[in-house]
Amino acid sequence: PSKSPEQIERWVEEARSGSRESLGMALESFRALLLRIANEELDPLARVKGGASDLVQETFLAAHRSFLHFNGSSDAELRAWLRQLLRHHLSKVVRRYRTTRKRGLH
Repeated sequence: PSKSPEQIERWVEEARSGSRESLGMALESFRALLLRIANEELDPLARVKGGASDLVQETFLAAHRSFLHFNGSSDAELRAWLRQLLRHHLSKVVRRYRTTRKRGLH
């Protein structure tokens, strides 16, 4: 069940005060969205190197590590930031896959 923007904003506020649990709940509320994006954008051949759920998990780990650098406070800002982190991880997987594939062709 999706959470209201107000609930997510409360979690972000609590996370800024040091609540790792609140940060986890805020991030978790975007899991389905991030999985959908990862599944849509991940090249099927690159999935061998990492599935959509792995990418989402990496995105959540990056969000935990870099939350202090997140300047937003709204549901929409958190969503946009997480999408940006996910797309960064997606591009890394694609680059790794292409590099590995090129080496294998020689």
